[in-house]
Amino acid sequence: MRTWLTGNILLMILATTSPGQATSAKKKAVPSTDSNRQEPEHIVITSGADAKKIFTYFPYPQAPTGLQSPNVSGMFELTVDPQGSVTQVKIIKTIGTIMDPIALKTFSRWKARPGPPRIVDVPFSLYKRFPRPPRETGSHIRPKE
Repeated sequence: MRTWLTGNILLMILATTSPGQATSAKKKAVPSTDSNRQEPEHIVITSGADAKKIFTYFPYPQAPTGLQSPNVSGMFELTVDPQGSVTQVKIIKTIGTIMDPIALKTFSRWKARPGPPRIVDVPFSLYKRFPRPPRETGSHIRPKE
């Protein structure tokens, strides 16, 4: 009895729906996807070795001479297209008003190996360097005996 009732309800639905409506309902139920578009892979670089796996050209931002800044760390997000070009650079964590523009310009020049679209998080740290004490002249030379 139950299968007879289910079959009759389905038959009534099909009878009241025109063929054009039935196909349009099917089209709406299937989500449209663009097969050419890929979701970017998200990668976080943790070392220079990681950078070498992805990038073929990756100079690091250089601090201007005489910049007196404490040790700072920042994070940048690079969007890489399938050809390997960096198309966008975003600041995730700032490294300061002087270094941010330098880092943005430098990271935009990076080149990656061709592949799928990627979003790459790149950490950057700037450490204050202390000058080495001068060596004594000739301290490494043994005196003649």
